[in-house]
Formats: sequence, structure tokens, C-alpha cells
Amino acid sequence: MFREMRRSSAALTADECNEILARNHRCILSLNDSSGYPYGVPMTYAILDGNIIIHSATEGQKIDCIKADPRVCLTIVDYDELSVEGVTNYYRSVIVYGKAKIVEDNEAKFSYISRYTDALVGKPFRPCMGAVREGKFPMDIIVIEMEHVTGKASLPDTAPQYVEE
Repeated sequence: MFREMRRSSAALTADECNEILARNHRCILSLNDSSGYPYGVPMTYAILDGNIIIHSATEGQKIDCIKADPRVCLTIVDYDELSVEGVTNYYRSVIVYGKAKIVEDNEAKFSYISRYTDALVGKPFRPCMGAVREGKFPMDIIVIEMEHVTGKASLPDTAPQYVEE
């Protein structure tokens, strides 16, 4: 179902991919839009219960896309550097394919947003918590079940070097 990596010698191990996912919190969430164009949006994420969790407004293009087609792709760039000497760029990144589900239950939203903010900033976000629990705060929680994770790196000690003659 998923393509093999072209330069498999640059592939990261599953443990390396998980480390990158755990130490980062920014990604580009890519979705399938009904217009036929892909839609990519920068997002903040946390890993909870083995899934990627993001929060969102309750309406908009992202929500419409997920409702129409739950298949998503996240791109996490862990490292990026241009090398003038090597005429290349060095990078380390992870791509996650999965299916997104919008959490409907207010108590589950409350639990997720509390643990999400705790994972990101070390404490639950309190100001809106009562309203979240009562369903009076316009926020969606999106749970992304990871189906396929791949990572790739090209670093100064491993990247092909091109030298002008």
C-alpha cells in the first residue's frame, strides 16, 4: 500500500522515528481536499496513547477535509541545514500516514485537551476546561491513528558530497 523509500540507505529506524516524533511538536498536516488540491496546514501535536493528537476549531477547511476523507499525512522536520560547501542540504525528517478521527464526546475532549497541554507545556490548560467538559467551548480534538511511519536523514557524515573541480 505504501511505497518503498527510494534511498533506503538513508532510512531511519523505527526507534529513531519515534524519538523524532517525541521530541518535536510541530508538523505539517496534509489532507485531501474536495477541490482535488492537497491541503497542508501547520499544526502543533502531542503523542498520547500511541496516537497523534491535535486540536482544532470546530469548523473550517481542515475539519471538512477530515469528514470527507480521514486519510492524512504528517511531515515532521527535525533538522534542516543548507550546505554551500557540499552543494546539498542536510536533513532529518519523519512522515506519518494515518487516519484522523474527530472526537465527539465532551468528556473525552476534556481528557485529551488536559493531557495534550500537559504534554506540551507541563500543565493542563485551565481557563476553558469547564466549558470544554460542558460542550460550550468551540474546539475539536483530532486523534490520528498512525498506520505507517517512515523517516529519512542525510547528515554531514552520511550525505553524498559534491565537490567542484
